[in-house]
This record gives sequence, C-alpha cells and structure tokens, in this order.
Amino acid sequence: MITLRRNDKMEITRFRLYWKAILLSLLLLGAGADSLFGQKVNHRFPREPLLERMTSLAKLTGEMITFDAAATQNVMVQAVDARNFSVKQVLEQSLNQTGYAYQQNGNIITIYKNEKSAPAPKESASSTPQQSGSGGLKGRIVEAETSEPLIGATVRILKTERGTMTDLNGYYSFDNVPAGRHTIEVAYLGYTTQQVNVNISANRTAAHDVVLPVDSKLLDEVVVQGVRRERGSVPHATVGQVTQEIKELKVVASGISSEQISKSADRNAAQAVAKVAGVSIVDDKFVVVRGLNTRYNLTLLNDNLAPATEANSRAFALDLIPSRVIDKIVVYKTASPENQADATGGVVKVYTKDAKAVKHFDLDFQLGYRAGTAFNKNFLTYNGGKFDILGFDDGTRALPSVVPGYGSLVKADLKPSQYAEVFNPTLMYGKKTALPNMQLTLNYYDAWRLFGKTVSSLTSFSYKNDNQKQDIFKQEGTEHSTGGTDKMAWEDKSTNTVQLNLLQNFSG
Repeated sequence: MITLRRNDKMEITRFRLYWKAILLSLLLLGAGADSLFGQKVNHRFPREPLLERMTSLAKLTGEMITFDAAATQNVMVQAVDARNFSVKQVLEQSLNQTGYAYQQNGNIITIYKNEKSAPAPKESASSTPQQSGSGGLKGRIVEAETSEPLIGATVRILKTERGTMTDLNGYYSFDNVPAGRHTIEVAYLGYTTQQVNVNISANRTAAHDVVLPVDSKLLDEVVVQGVRRERGSVPHATVGQVTQEIKELKVVASGISSEQISKSADRNAAQAVAKVAGVSIVDDKFVVVRGLNTRYNLTLLNDNLAPATEANSRAFALDLIPSRVIDKIVVYKTASPENQADATGGVVKVYTKDAKAVKHFDLDFQLGYRAGTAFNKNFLTYNGGKFDILGFDDGTRALPSVVPGYGSLVKADLKPSQYAEVFNPTLMYGKKTALPNMQLTLNYYDAWRLFGKTVSSLTSFSYKNDNQKQDIFKQEGTEHSTGGTDKMAWEDKSTNTVQLNLLQNFSG
C-alpha cells in the first residue's frame, strides 16, 4: 500500500512529480523493426485521450512509443475496434483527424504534431536560403546541473518527420538531413524543452550538444510513505552461517546447512549427515562417528537428547527425520564441556527449522529409481496383511492365541493337527513388480502467542516406501576332490521398507 502525504515528519523518500512535459517510453527487448507493423492487435479501444491510447497500445504490443504526454492528454481520439489489426492500422485510425502523425525509427515509434498543414513562416531578408545536398547531425544531451547524460531524451527536427532518442550515453545522430538551416527540439522528462537552430552543410556532419535545465515550474514535492506487510519464507541456515559457527567452536566439528541439503537428493537426516567427513551410516539410519560403534555416539534433536528408537540400544534412527525440516546438522568429533561424557565417539546435533513469525505449509513428493530393483518383475513377496502398505500389521503375523507369547515359560500343549489349523497355511513366497522408491512429506509451520510469549510449532508427517533387491553371494569353503574349487552360496534377498512418521516440535 502506497500513501502520498504532505508531511515532512513521515518522510521516507522524495521524488519529483512532473505535470507538464512527461515522456513515456515502454520497451520490449528484442522486438525488431520488421515485426512492428506485422504484429496483430485484438482490443476494443474506447473514445479516450491520445495519451491513454498510446499508453494502452504500448502495453499491448510491448513496443517503444514516445510522445509528449502533457500535449496529448487533452487530445481526444475516436474509438477503434481492433480485430486482428496491425500496429500500423491502429496508429492510423487513432491519429486520424487529430493533427498528429507517427514516425518509425528502428524499434522506436515517435508520435509528433504534424506541422505540414501549418503556414510556412515568411522568410526574412536575412534568412539563409536552403542549400542543395544533405549532411549529418549528431550531438549529446546532458543535464545542466551535473552534466550527466540524459538517456532516452527525444530529439526532433521540426517541420520534418525525423525524430530519435538518445542512447545510454546521451548521444543522438541523424543521417541524410537536407542541407540548410533547421530547428531541433529536445525534450526530456521534467526538463525545460529546448529549441536549437542548427546549420547543416552538404556532405558534412554538424555537432550540436544541448544542455537541458530542470524545469522548476513542473516540480511539486510529495512524501511517499510505504507500509509493507509480508510473511517471509521459513528461515534456514546458509553455508556461510554454519561455516562461521564451526569456526567459533573450540572443538573439532563439521556441519552441513539446509542450503546444502536443498541442493542434494537427500531424503532424510541419515543421508544428509553421511556427507560429513568422518561420519558413516549403518543400516541406512544409524550414525557412526570416526568408526566407533553406535553406542558410543549421541544424537541430539534441537539440543535435547533424542530418544532411542531401538530396543536395548540408545541409537536413534536418523532416517525418521525428513530433510525438508532440517535447518542444520553439526557433528562434534571431540569432547566438549556442553556434551555428555559418555559420547566418546561423537555427538550429532540436528536442528529443525524454526518459524516464529511464519505460517507455512509445504508438500514434498520424491521418486527414486534403484537400478536392478525398480520395475523388476521378480521381486520376492508374500501374502501379508492389508495394512502393510502403511507400515503396520493388521494381526496377520501375530501368534495364535493358543500359543504362549514370546518369553513365556509355559509349554504349549498342542497336537500337530492343531498347529496346522491355527498357523497361517501360506508358506510359499510369490513375486511382484517392484515400484520405484517414493517418499511423501507434509510440513506445517505455525506460531502463536501464549502467556505473552511466542510459541512456534512444527508438524511434520512423512511416508516412505522403499524396495531393494539384492543378489548375495557367500563363500562356504572349497572342494578338494578335483583340485579345489570355491564353494559359493547364492541368496536372492528382497526387502520392502515402509515408514509412517509423525514429528511434532514446539519451541519458545
């Protein structure tokens, strides 16, 4: 929202508003002169001032159209129903009976007042007669106060159809100008229009520089006050921020930022941290620092000890954290006072993105092709439960109720026939076509005020379905009956891993 106010106390910036002479230029890069009049226009133009007609035409076609806005704002033009009209047809119908004409110079269309019908001024006795032949005219248009070049100033040779605009350095030029005395008119946005008499000699190029002073009568002062309300994107750590943080640490550490993770194909924290020097991943989810077992390493999530995800182990499965919610990962490879003493291997600190001033929702869907697995028709499977695709069992794999549970010392008193009746009779594996690996992640960031403090929330839901087919060869000794050959065993292993994860994080 932009508010114009006459208030010096609320001033942000000042600009000059020009009421009398305004030069309007609209440019579409790459539009060639040949395509100017071949371009088709489909638009219904109402009866309107010439200023608005040229403005609309420039926006519709993208061409550069220059004209004197102050002089054309009171000139009414007739309505034109342009149906597959060329630019030339629109210009001709719009300028009909207005006293104005147009001229094309390269990519520029100049609208000027047609002075052909005006009576020619009487030549005084001292007037210089027109000479035969033609010459050239060039020069530079600069500002009076700073001598800076004026880019896009309009230069016209009066009583002719010749006109041009200054280039990026303020220069203009004309070729094949009839020899004799001429008057050029120079106009620019907010500056006093100047008329300069020039004398063109045959086969020579005359040079005339023009200095334009600021027209103080056209200036008025206003104050622009802008109020911008925008919700920024979810903040994330950059490479520079993580690098600076590691430099300030007093221990040996490495890290990876959200910026780096976003440029990779990593789908979870385990794949991301594997790129850190000195870190390796076991079973695609457990971290090993400097070759030490997982029990010697600690994982912290937002500076809090991550809960163990495996029985009889304090290891945390990093593949549970989708890469989209990771802000940064810092790996401590030596002991430090703020970390626990039993982390002799290393400490992996995972930080999730924080959104204290942002309400944001994002969805991420990934497909992965694994060579030898994706679309393989010999992927081993069996008749499991109906909820296997969601990652949990529907009771198909549960022990029958008549069988004692795991760890029970009660002896089962069942006949062989009863075993056959209560257990699943399906013992044969089947085959299917393996689909590509896929992962869906939904993240929602929000923040609200609670007891005078801002509480931010991150809710992340992820679903992963991975397939992997492996041909495993095992050495099982040698045979010596005929001189010795290796005894090998082959195993066809197909693994389907399904995860359904929900992560909820609150921070204040």
